[in-house]
Amino acid sequence: MGVPKSTYYYYKDKQKKSKTVKPKIAGAKAKGYSFNFKNERVSDDEIKDLLKNYDETRECAYGYRKRAHAVKRDWGIIINHKKAYRLCKELKLLQKYLPQPKEKRF
Repeated sequence: MGVPKSTYYYYKDKQKKSKTVKPKIAGAKAKGYSFNFKNERVSDDEIKDLLKNYDETRECAYGYRKRAHAVKRDWGIIINHKKAYRLCKELKLLQKYLPQPKEKRF
């Protein structure tokens, strides 16, 4: 044949990899509750009500990070920004991200 052994097995291995499809790995399921500073459970439904509350009471728009910090500060509930993002997404409180135009350099 005249083909080097390494080239033959390289392409043979490449064909095997293209045929196999890796399954998607999902993350852990959401618990449905968080804890406050007294180690008491607080359900996600209660947290959703608190997150909605910041829309009605504030004049300026709160993003998911500010909402998470405000819930932690005002109500003593331990919640991180990723959970706040997920809950705000369920409530459709997220606003479209508008990137700021970059300044031109001289």
